[in-house]
Amino acid sequence: MNDWMVAAGIQAGKLFRKVSSAGKPWGDGVTEKLVRHLVKEFAARIGNDRLAPHDLRRYAESRTMPNLR
Repeated sequence: MNDWMVAAGIQAGKLFRKVSSAGKPWGDGVTEKLVRHLVKEFAARIGNDRLAPHDLRRYAESRTMPNLR
């Protein structure tokens, strides 16, 4: 994470940011609306119309923090 923050020049605020076509981060960070849109778009590409952002969160939590359950 530190490497990403240094490379992106992030001192504070949201970690994940939009990236310009020139490869530079811009804006204050991605919104929940953008995440939902991306999940729906890419889920449709793989033929899954029932995938939602909370499914990804639940999956990540089960893989990175298995002892919390």
